[in-house]
Amino acid sequence: ALAQLVDQGLIEWDDRVQKHLPWFELYDPYVTSEMRIRDLLCHRSGLETFSGDLLWYGSKLTSKEVLVSSKHLKPTSPFRTTYGYQNLMFMAAGAVIESVTEQPWKGYVQQALLDQVGMPQSVMSTDDLETRSDVASPHNELESGEQIPIEWLNWDNMAPAGALISSAEEMARWMMVQLDSGRTATDTLWSRQRTHEMWSMHTPIPVSSWYRNRFPSMHFRGYGLGWELYTLHGRKMVAHSGGYDGMISRQVLVP
Repeated sequence: ALAQLVDQGLIEWDDRVQKHLPWFELYDPYVTSEMRIRDLLCHRSGLETFSGDLLWYGSKLTSKEVLVSSKHLKPTSPFRTTYGYQNLMFMAAGAVIESVTEQPWKGYVQQALLDQVGMPQSVMSTDDLETRSDVASPHNELESGEQIPIEWLNWDNMAPAGALISSAEEMARWMMVQLDSGRTATDTLWSRQRTHEMWSMHTPIPVSSWYRNRFPSMHFRGYGLGWELYTLHGRKMVAHSGGYDGMISRQVLVP
């Protein structure tokens, strides 16, 4: 969605976040001032992985209240030096979309992406599942090994970071549009240049001993703009995973 706004000249990747969200503030005044839209998408804020998630998880705070509270989170590494997966920064990226387009994130994504790709069954809130019957149940495992269904947990207050609920069929359509650099049968949703930027490494991630042992052909890992990047068998891989209570997802593209 942000790539579309870059194509339209409404934003630049290196716009300061405070240009669009004047109320945005982090623990360090320098990081607050220098945080760019690009930084929101590649997990180099200095906050550790999942820091601040308990602000939104199972809470009654709104998305803006969560982001305003994030100024109290102490960084664990210097700005732009270390990878730390940050749902809060993706939430801030969603707030930028709302500020620029003057419409809710959910409405913009529905109109500009899901409708265009052909994903009519995908939803962006558990509230939208109430009238649906063709929905899988999230499950957890008991100590006995038995799998039991659990209730859906509402993630509306962090929606841009992980509230979308889809199917294998519709995610396949999304993956095909990604592999064709934003093209559908009738339109181009974003330019090839934007795909190149999103799939370029911004934050290196060490190849741990776990990865070296299991994937000996993986020589590099990193993060682009909203995408994991790595090599496998000499090929560039573009991927992402998602974790929800009782649900795990993963999509992998081989351009």
